[in-house]
Amino acid sequence: MTKRIRRGLSASAAATLVVASALLAGGSAQAAGTTPPRPTVHTQKAYAPEDDFTAHWTRADAKQIAKLSDPTAAPRTNSMPEALTMPQVPQDFPTMTDQAYVWDTWPLTDSSGQTYSVDGYDVIFALTAPRTLSFDDRHTYAKIGYFTRPTGIPSEQRPENGGWTYQGNVFEDGVTDGIFPDQSFTQQAEWSDPRG
Repeated sequence: MTKRIRRGLSASAAATLVVASALLAGGSAQAAGTTPPRPTVHTQKAYAPEDDFTAHWTRADAKQIAKLSDPTAAPRTNSMPEALTMPQVPQDFPTMTDQAYVWDTWPLTDSSGQTYSVDGYDVIFALTAPRTLSFDDRHTYAKIGYFTRPTGIPSEQRPENGGWTYQGNVFEDGVTDGIFPDQSFTQQAEWSDPRG
């Protein structure tokens, strides 16, 4: 799926890489002479679990959280304006799998938020943890799991859970040991990052 191209780095390519890195690290888009992307226009409509709907969540959307959040909000209260928040997930929301807790779910997309089908399957990722843990311990042991379902099945023909099949973890256990050699802490949870 991934193509790797090796080429020499010219001076202009190196300059482009430096500017792009600065922008991705939070530098001003104005410095590069471009306007930052606008957040996605949202309808604020809540969808039922069986509806055929994919939310588009972009970097521009994620940056709006800091911009619109009230820093004076009391702990355990919503810091976002009421008009921008969605209803809580109902208790009877369908369980996607009995094998793991599932939260923070996102589809496989490109940088513009367009979803992809891979070999005839839709793919979504989610933070997952074994159901043998307590609900609060799930954060300590979070892994990025993934689900697949055949592409093109109308929503009314899918099972209650949307037709998703849990495929397990994206990364093998221990893979973060090679990425993060500092083992001064005991757990290395995997987390989603809206910055990409």
